Amino acid sequence: MASDTCGCLLCTVTLQKPESRSASCSSTETTHTNPDRSTCINMPTPLDRATSQRAPFFAFAAIVTGVAAWSIWGQDLFPSNDPTGDPEKWTHEECTHWLKNRNLHPSPLATTAELLERVKANIRIERNK
Repeated sequence: MASDTCGCLLCTVTLQKPESRSASCSSTETTHTNPDRSTCINMPTPLDRATSQRAPFFAFAAIVTGVAAWSIWGQDLFPSNDPTGDPEKWTHEECTHWLKNRNLHPSPLATTAELLERVKANIRIERNK
């Protein structure tokens, strides 16, 4: 008669394999009682369950792919909505938006000329790459 042990460290019980049971026996459970009277179920460990599931694997793969895409394309992956071009041609809203993006707190009462002066004072000189 073929048999198998439970596999837990506390058990010394030998279990029958389902294929070796008699035709009248319909039990397929592998639950039994340990010598210390606790119930033992031959189940995988949490690590076995975590590595056999697909969702954590795909989540990890998505994170790695996202980090790789970010490192390849840099911050150009999500470009900013800053106004471009000559600040002299920007509207009042564009000047306000540019200053807010840099936490320069534009005054709601400031005129376009005052905002333009602040933009020019805080704009960086672009270097050729």
